[in-house]
Amino acid sequence: MADLDQIPGELNLKATQGDDLILVTDFNIGLTGGYSFTSAIEVNDGTTVSIAVSGTFLVSGVLTAYFTDTILSALNVGDHKWYLMWVKGDVSRKVLAGEFKLIQFP
Repeated sequence: MADLDQIPGELNLKATQGDDLILVTDFNIGLTGGYSFTSAIEVNDGTTVSIAVSGTFLVSGVLTAYFTDTILSALNVGDHKWYLMWVKGDVSRKVLAGEFKLIQFP
């Protein structure tokens, strides 16, 4: 019997509170033709913080997510989760997800 797994690729991130984190991903497939993209940090208090995503070079599948210093300054130090999702029409898929650890650097 065959199996089909459609789970996001795991990518754990660690950042310093108050810094910028810019994540450039290359999916090596064309993402033109109606795709939209979302990303968020699922904070350990149950809230969600949206992360800006732009198509840097969609013909080749390059996306950039911007975890800005403003966002990372407002988050509590600790362990959170994050994801990157793409949507085309009625179909949505989390393509990357993982732990998001925010630390304070002395």
